[in-house]
Amino acid sequence: MPTFLFSIISCLVSLTICIGCQWIPPVNVEANTFADRVIVDILDGAVFYSEKGIDDGLWLEIERINEPGIVGGYISQNNNHRGALIILLNGASTYEPGGAEGRARVFHQYFGPFFRNAGYLTWFPVVRECGTAYGQGDLADLIEAIDWMERSGKVLLEVNHIYIFGYSTGWTLATLANRRRRVDAVVSISGITQPDQFKTMWSLYSFISQLFPHNTGVCQLRSTLEYYGPPESPTWEYLDSVNHLDEFLAPMLFIHGTDDYIFGIDNTLALEHRYREQIAQGEALPQMEFMYFPFGHSIPVSNPEVIELIIEFFDRFNPMADK
Repeated sequence: MPTFLFSIISCLVSLTICIGCQWIPPVNVEANTFADRVIVDILDGAVFYSEKGIDDGLWLEIERINEPGIVGGYISQNNNHRGALIILLNGASTYEPGGAEGRARVFHQYFGPFFRNAGYLTWFPVVRECGTAYGQGDLADLIEAIDWMERSGKVLLEVNHIYIFGYSTGWTLATLANRRRRVDAVVSISGITQPDQFKTMWSLYSFISQLFPHNTGVCQLRSTLEYYGPPESPTWEYLDSVNHLDEFLAPMLFIHGTDDYIFGIDNTLALEHRYREQIAQGEALPQMEFMYFPFGHSIPVSNPEVIELIIEFFDRFNPMADK
Protein backbone atom coordinates (compact mmCIF):
# COMPACT_ATOMS: atom_id res chain seq x y z
CA MET A 1 0.00 0.00 0.00
CA PRO A 2 1.40 3.45 -0.91
CA THR A 3 2.64 5.40 2.10
CA PHE A 4 0.29 8.34 1.49
CA LEU A 5 -2.74 6.04 1.32
CA PHE A 6 -1.71 4.23 4.47
CA SER A 7 -1.34 7.57 6.24
CA ILE A 8 -4.82 8.67 5.18
CA ILE A 9 -6.41 5.42 6.32
CA SER A 10 -4.50 5.51 9.61
CA CYS A 11 -5.73 9.06 10.21
CA LEU A 12 -9.32 8.00 9.62
CA VAL A 13 -8.94 5.02 11.93
CA SER A 14 -7.39 7.20 14.62
CA LEU A 15 -10.12 9.80 14.32
CA THR A 16 -12.77 7.07 14.49
CA ILE A 17 -11.24 5.90 17.74
CA CYS A 18 -11.42 9.44 19.10
CA ILE A 19 -15.06 9.83 18.09
CA GLY A 20 -15.91 6.50 19.69
CA CYS A 21 -14.33 7.43 22.99
CA GLN A 22 -16.34 4.83 24.85
CA TRP A 23 -14.07 2.22 23.30
CA ILE A 24 -11.12 3.48 25.32
CA PRO A 25 -11.21 3.51 29.15
CA PRO A 26 -10.34 7.12 29.98
CA VAL A 27 -8.62 5.99 33.19
CA ASN A 28 -6.76 2.72 33.58
CA VAL A 29 -3.31 3.93 34.61
CA GLU A 30 -2.08 1.75 37.46
CA ALA A 31 -5.42 -0.07 37.52
CA ASN A 32 -5.10 -3.03 39.88
CA THR A 33 -8.33 -4.97 40.00
CA PHE A 34 -6.58 -8.25 40.77
CA ALA A 35 -4.66 -7.29 43.92
CA ASP A 36 -6.16 -10.04 46.10
CA ARG A 37 -2.96 -12.12 46.22
CA VAL A 38 -1.46 -14.37 48.87
CA ILE A 39 2.23 -15.29 49.10
CA VAL A 40 2.73 -19.02 48.59
CA ASP A 41 6.53 -19.19 48.28
CA ILE A 42 9.74 -17.13 48.30
CA LEU A 43 12.68 -18.68 46.46
CA ASP A 44 15.98 -17.09 45.41
CA GLY A 45 14.57 -13.59 45.65
CA ALA A 46 11.47 -14.47 43.66
CA VAL A 47 8.05 -14.17 45.33
CA PHE A 48 5.17 -16.35 44.17
CA TYR A 49 1.56 -15.38 44.87
CA SER A 50 -1.71 -17.18 44.38
CA GLU A 51 -4.50 -15.07 42.93
CA LYS A 52 -8.22 -15.57 43.04
CA GLY A 53 -9.55 -16.68 39.67
CA ILE A 54 -6.18 -18.01 38.44
CA ASP A 55 -6.05 -21.78 38.85
CA ASP A 56 -3.29 -22.67 36.40
CA GLY A 57 -0.69 -20.11 37.37
CA LEU A 58 0.83 -17.80 39.96
CA TRP A 59 1.78 -14.15 40.09
CA LEU A 60 5.61 -14.02 40.10
CA GLU A 61 7.59 -10.98 41.23
CA ILE A 62 11.34 -10.50 40.90
CA GLU A 63 13.46 -7.60 42.10
CA ARG A 64 15.10 -5.38 39.52
CA ILE A 65 18.88 -5.48 39.71
CA ASN A 66 19.67 -2.36 37.71
CA GLU A 67 17.20 -0.02 39.43
CA PRO A 68 14.71 -0.04 42.33
CA GLY A 69 11.41 -1.85 42.04
CA ILE A 70 10.02 -5.17 40.88
CA VAL A 71 8.87 -6.88 37.70
CA GLY A 72 5.76 -9.02 38.08
CA GLY A 73 3.75 -11.27 35.84
CA TYR A 74 1.72 -14.46 35.47
CA ILE A 75 3.75 -17.68 35.41
CA SER A 76 2.06 -20.95 34.48
CA GLN A 77 2.14 -24.09 36.63
CA ASN A 78 1.92 -26.84 34.04
CA ASN A 79 4.33 -29.46 35.33
CA ASN A 80 4.33 -31.50 32.12
CA HIS A 81 6.47 -28.98 30.25
CA ARG A 82 9.57 -30.00 28.32
CA GLY A 83 12.08 -27.67 29.89
CA ALA A 84 11.09 -24.67 27.79
CA LEU A 85 9.50 -21.33 28.69
CA ILE A 86 7.97 -18.66 26.47
CA ILE A 87 8.02 -15.06 27.67
CA LEU A 88 4.82 -13.66 26.14
CA LEU A 89 4.45 -9.93 25.64
CA ASN A 90 0.92 -8.71 25.02
CA GLY A 91 0.11 -5.46 23.28
CA ALA A 92 -0.72 -2.11 24.84
CA SER A 93 -3.49 -2.12 27.47
CA THR A 94 -5.30 0.76 25.73
CA TYR A 95 -8.68 -1.01 25.61
CA GLU A 96 -8.33 -2.97 28.87
CA PRO A 97 -10.20 -1.52 31.91
CA GLY A 98 -7.86 -3.46 34.20
CA GLY A 99 -4.80 -1.72 32.83
CA ALA A 100 -1.52 -3.51 32.20
CA GLU A 101 -2.10 -6.24 34.79
CA GLY A 102 -5.59 -6.86 33.48
CA ARG A 103 -4.24 -7.20 29.94
CA ALA A 104 -1.62 -9.74 31.04
CA ARG A 105 -4.24 -11.70 32.97
CA VAL A 106 -6.51 -11.91 29.91
CA PHE A 107 -3.63 -13.13 27.75
CA HIS A 108 -2.60 -15.68 30.40
CA GLN A 109 -6.12 -17.09 30.56
CA TYR A 110 -7.10 -17.08 26.89
CA PHE A 111 -3.89 -17.05 24.84
CA GLY A 112 -1.44 -18.89 27.08
CA PRO A 113 -3.26 -22.28 27.02
CA PHE A 114 -2.34 -22.82 23.36
CA PHE A 115 1.33 -22.87 24.33
CA ARG A 116 0.89 -24.68 27.62
CA ASN A 117 -0.97 -27.47 25.83
CA ALA A 118 2.03 -27.73 23.50
CA GLY A 119 4.34 -28.35 26.46
CA TYR A 120 5.68 -24.87 27.16
CA LEU A 121 5.72 -22.94 30.40
CA THR A 122 4.42 -19.40 29.90
CA TRP A 123 5.31 -16.15 31.62
CA PHE A 124 3.41 -12.91 30.97
CA PRO A 125 5.53 -10.15 32.57
CA VAL A 126 3.84 -6.79 33.09
CA VAL A 127 6.29 -4.22 31.80
CA ARG A 128 6.08 -0.49 32.33
CA GLU A 129 3.77 1.43 30.03
CA CYS A 130 2.57 4.91 30.99
CA GLY A 131 5.48 7.26 31.68
CA THR A 132 8.06 5.40 29.61
CA ALA A 133 8.73 5.47 25.87
CA TYR A 134 8.75 2.41 23.64
CA GLY A 135 12.06 0.63 24.08
CA GLN A 136 12.96 2.31 27.38
CA GLY A 137 11.50 1.30 30.79
CA ASP A 138 9.47 -1.47 29.17
CA LEU A 139 12.56 -2.95 27.53
CA ALA A 140 14.50 -2.60 30.78
CA ASP A 141 11.82 -4.70 32.52
CA LEU A 142 11.96 -7.38 29.84
CA ILE A 143 15.74 -7.53 30.08
CA GLU A 144 15.43 -7.86 33.87
CA ALA A 145 13.14 -10.85 33.30
CA ILE A 146 15.53 -12.49 30.84
CA ASP A 147 18.53 -11.86 33.09
CA TRP A 148 16.69 -13.35 36.09
CA MET A 149 15.95 -16.47 34.06
CA GLU A 150 19.64 -16.85 33.27
CA ARG A 151 20.69 -15.99 36.82
CA SER A 152 18.41 -18.32 38.76
CA GLY A 153 15.05 -18.72 37.04
CA LYS A 154 16.07 -21.58 34.77
CA VAL A 155 17.17 -23.72 37.69
CA LEU A 156 14.21 -22.72 39.84
CA LEU A 157 11.67 -23.47 37.10
CA GLU A 158 13.57 -26.45 35.65
CA VAL A 159 13.90 -24.74 32.29
CA ASN A 160 16.71 -25.04 29.74
CA HIS A 161 15.35 -22.99 26.85
CA ILE A 162 13.87 -19.50 26.66
CA TYR A 163 11.72 -18.07 23.85
CA ILE A 164 10.03 -14.71 23.37
CA PHE A 165 6.73 -13.93 21.70
CA GLY A 166 5.60 -10.34 21.17
CA TYR A 167 2.35 -8.93 19.85
CA SER A 168 1.85 -5.29 18.74
CA THR A 169 3.91 -3.12 21.13
CA GLY A 170 5.16 -6.45 22.47
CA TRP A 171 6.62 -7.01 18.98
CA THR A 172 8.69 -3.86 19.45
CA LEU A 173 9.99 -5.17 22.77
CA ALA A 174 10.70 -8.66 21.46
CA THR A 175 12.58 -7.28 18.46
CA LEU A 176 14.61 -4.79 20.49
CA ALA A 177 15.39 -7.44 23.10
CA ASN A 178 16.80 -9.67 20.37
CA ARG A 179 19.37 -6.94 19.78
CA ARG A 180 20.38 -7.02 23.46
CA ARG A 181 20.00 -10.57 24.83
CA ARG A 182 20.31 -14.02 23.29
CA VAL A 183 17.41 -16.47 23.65
CA ASP A 184 16.57 -19.60 21.66
CA ALA A 185 14.06 -18.02 19.24
CA VAL A 186 11.71 -15.04 18.90
CA VAL A 187 8.32 -14.55 17.22
CA SER A 188 6.83 -11.12 16.58
CA ILE A 189 3.31 -10.32 15.33
CA SER A 190 1.73 -7.05 14.14
CA GLY A 191 4.31 -4.52 15.27
CA ILE A 192 6.88 -1.99 14.11
CA THR A 193 10.50 -2.40 13.08
CA GLN A 194 11.08 1.22 12.09
CA PRO A 195 9.69 4.53 13.43
CA ASP A 196 8.59 6.02 10.08
CA GLN A 197 4.90 5.80 10.97
CA PHE A 198 5.38 7.78 14.19
CA LYS A 199 7.34 10.45 12.41
CA THR A 200 4.88 10.74 9.51
CA MET A 201 1.88 11.16 11.81
CA TRP A 202 3.63 12.79 14.75
CA SER A 203 1.22 15.73 14.99
CA LEU A 204 -1.93 13.61 14.79
CA TYR A 205 -0.63 11.08 17.32
CA SER A 206 0.40 13.92 19.61
CA PHE A 207 -3.10 15.39 19.46
CA ILE A 208 -4.77 12.02 20.14
CA SER A 209 -2.43 11.21 23.01
CA GLN A 210 -3.48 14.38 24.82
CA LEU A 211 -7.11 13.26 24.87
CA PHE A 212 -6.47 10.26 27.15
CA PRO A 213 -3.63 11.21 29.53
CA HIS A 214 -4.66 8.57 32.09
CA ASN A 215 -5.01 5.64 29.72
CA THR A 216 -1.93 3.41 29.86
CA GLY A 217 -1.54 2.65 26.17
CA VAL A 218 -2.23 6.17 24.95
CA CYS A 219 -0.09 7.58 27.74
CA GLN A 220 2.86 5.49 26.54
CA LEU A 221 2.34 6.75 23.01
CA ARG A 222 2.59 10.30 24.34
CA SER A 223 5.69 9.40 26.37
CA THR A 224 7.23 7.97 23.21
CA LEU A 225 6.61 11.12 21.18
CA GLU A 226 8.01 13.30 23.96
CA TYR A 227 11.07 11.12 24.55
CA TYR A 228 12.18 10.69 20.94
CA GLY A 229 11.21 14.20 19.96
CA PRO A 230 9.96 15.78 16.71
CA PRO A 231 10.07 13.83 13.43
CA GLU A 232 13.46 15.18 12.43
CA SER A 233 15.10 14.12 15.70
CA PRO A 234 17.95 11.59 15.24
CA THR A 235 16.92 9.78 18.44
CA TRP A 236 14.22 7.90 16.47
CA GLU A 237 17.02 5.86 14.92
CA TYR A 238 17.09 3.75 18.09
CA LEU A 239 13.74 2.19 17.13
CA ASP A 240 14.86 1.43 13.58
CA SER A 241 15.71 -2.27 13.64
CA VAL A 242 15.82 -2.36 9.84
CA ASN A 243 19.14 -0.52 10.03
CA HIS A 244 20.43 -2.72 12.86
CA LEU A 245 20.06 -6.23 11.48
CA ASP A 246 23.69 -6.96 12.36
CA GLU A 247 22.71 -6.72 16.07
CA PHE A 248 20.12 -9.53 15.96
CA LEU A 249 21.09 -12.58 18.00
CA ALA A 250 18.37 -15.25 17.73
CA PRO A 251 16.27 -16.74 14.92
CA MET A 252 13.04 -14.79 14.36
CA LEU A 253 9.65 -15.29 12.74
CA PHE A 254 7.72 -12.15 11.75
CA ILE A 255 3.98 -12.37 11.06
CA HIS A 256 1.95 -9.44 9.80
CA GLY A 257 -1.59 -8.89 8.56
CA THR A 258 -1.85 -7.26 5.16
CA ASP A 259 -4.86 -5.25 6.42
CA ASP A 260 -3.17 -3.97 9.57
CA TYR A 261 -3.87 -0.23 9.84
CA ILE A 262 -2.52 0.17 13.37
CA PHE A 263 1.07 -0.80 12.63
CA GLY A 264 1.43 -0.96 8.85
CA ILE A 265 2.82 -3.91 6.94
CA ASP A 266 5.51 -1.63 5.47
CA ASN A 267 7.46 -2.29 8.68
CA THR A 268 7.83 -6.00 7.99
CA LEU A 269 8.30 -5.61 4.25
CA ALA A 270 11.18 -3.19 4.82
CA LEU A 271 12.85 -5.56 7.25
CA GLU A 272 12.43 -8.53 4.92
CA HIS A 273 13.87 -6.57 2.00
CA ARG A 274 16.92 -5.50 4.00
CA TYR A 275 17.38 -9.03 5.39
CA ARG A 276 17.31 -10.69 1.96
CA GLU A 277 19.57 -7.99 0.58
CA GLN A 278 22.20 -8.55 3.26
CA ILE A 279 21.97 -12.34 3.01
CA ALA A 280 22.57 -12.06 -0.75
CA GLN A 281 25.68 -10.00 0.03
CA GLY A 282 27.02 -12.80 2.21
CA GLU A 283 26.20 -11.29 5.63
CA ALA A 284 26.05 -13.80 8.49
CA LEU A 285 22.68 -13.19 10.13
CA PRO A 286 20.35 -15.31 12.30
CA GLN A 287 17.60 -17.16 10.47
CA MET A 288 14.60 -14.92 9.80
CA GLU A 289 11.25 -15.88 8.29
CA PHE A 290 8.39 -13.66 7.17
CA MET A 291 4.72 -14.57 6.79
CA TYR A 292 1.76 -12.45 5.70
CA PHE A 293 -1.95 -13.10 6.13
CA PRO A 294 -5.11 -11.24 5.01
CA PHE A 295 -5.83 -10.07 8.56
CA GLY A 296 -6.10 -6.83 10.47
CA HIS A 297 -4.10 -5.94 13.56
CA SER A 298 -5.48 -8.32 16.18
CA ILE A 299 -6.93 -11.30 14.34
CA PRO A 300 -3.62 -13.23 13.96
CA VAL A 301 -3.30 -13.57 17.74
CA SER A 302 -6.39 -15.77 17.96
CA ASN A 303 -6.09 -17.53 14.62
CA PRO A 304 -5.43 -21.29 15.07
CA GLU A 305 -3.34 -21.46 11.89
CA VAL A 306 -1.07 -18.67 13.10
CA ILE A 307 -0.73 -20.16 16.58
CA GLU A 308 0.24 -23.51 15.06
CA LEU A 309 2.93 -21.79 12.98
CA ILE A 310 4.33 -20.08 16.09
CA ILE A 311 4.53 -23.34 18.00
CA GLU A 312 6.12 -25.12 15.05
CA PHE A 313 8.75 -22.37 14.80
CA PHE A 314 9.64 -22.60 18.48
CA ASP A 315 9.70 -26.41 18.27
CA ARG A 316 12.41 -26.21 15.62
CA PHE A 317 14.72 -24.65 18.19
CA ASN A 318 13.68 -26.88 21.10
CA PRO A 319 15.72 -30.10 21.39
CA MET A 320 12.97 -31.60 23.57
CA ALA A 321 10.18 -30.97 21.05
CA ASP A 322 9.94 -34.59 19.93
CA LYS A 323 10.38 -36.17 23.35
